[in-house]
Amino acid sequence: MSSFISQEPPLYNLSGALIFTAYVLSALFLTAFITRSLVAQHKKSSHKRKHGREKHIRTFSALSVLNFSTLSYHMPNYLIVSYQAWSKSHGYQLPGSLFGSNSLLGTREQRVPLHIWSWLTNSTLFADFATTICSNNARFWWTQQALLITMAWSVFMSLEGRRRKIPHLWAYASISQILPVSFAQNLFFLAILVSPAAEKDEMVWVAHPMLLLVSLATYYVFVGLAPYVVGTNAFIGVVITIRLLLFCPLYMPVIVPSDSGKEYLKARDTQHIFRRIMGYVGTCSLILFVVQTLISFRETGFDISRILGAIHDSPAISALGYDYVLSLVSACLWSSMVGSYLA
Repeated sequence: MSSFISQEPPLYNLSGALIFTAYVLSALFLTAFITRSLVAQHKKSSHKRKHGREKHIRTFSALSVLNFSTLSYHMPNYLIVSYQAWSKSHGYQLPGSLFGSNSLLGTREQRVPLHIWSWLTNSTLFADFATTICSNNARFWWTQQALLITMAWSVFMSLEGRRRKIPHLWAYASISQILPVSFAQNLFFLAILVSPAAEKDEMVWVAHPMLLLVSLATYYVFVGLAPYVVGTNAFIGVVITIRLLLFCPLYMPVIVPSDSGKEYLKARDTQHIFRRIMGYVGTCSLILFVVQTLISFRETGFDISRILGAIHDSPAISALGYDYVLSLVSACLWSSMVGSYLA
């Protein structure tokens, strides 16, 4: 048994521990809920429809599994690193091995106890994560790309999901807030593939595009502001605002008055609005990408390897960075394989 004796520190961040626990449980629940919904919709599809899309369904199912596996590797690594740092700073001994003396799973006399609850209630996991991914320009380059593609997907999911009447859009939006976006993105692609074709002659109400454009502009301003307020009292407020603004594309039609939009007789008549908004998203994303790339180049002495290598600075950066790459791959595959076919 370890000879190290330490008194448990007092609990002071119970809300943080409860929020973290709720995050984990919500991620598991939403994954199960969406998966069950997709399976049910797939079973209802006609044989002809299944046969025509089975290849695409297998492709994006495999990508979903890959996304989830990648997250399941990087996110626990971040938690392990966080626990190790917290244990050392509080004087707690860490297990040296799985079995044997000073181990995690040894006999009662050999085992080194873990202080998981104390760690959860005496650490600031979310603030530490946000600070890590914004702590320098090379790291923020990866973070920014993840944030930009997340908003692009949120807009696409909202507009396309409503047009095609995809059920449970709230679930896709919620899981994209809990986990990096690529997993939710591929689940949504699957939802389109297993759902009935969009009714082209059905009446559709659309909020005035300017309302969404204003919320998008606000989002991009806060994304650009994030690395400059790290370490200040405003930082967490900026992070929370960014997260909340990601819900705007989906919930704006619910929030705004009905007279602030327009009703179209046919769903296809809204395509020009879709193209206009996505064009705006693409333009703003490109501008921010170029600006942040130039800033990162200047900071690193125009050494691209330092920018790309920042993905391995921390498991937090790795989780976002690899998720961004996978999300980009999925989006490109969707556009080339399926997008025009289902338009």
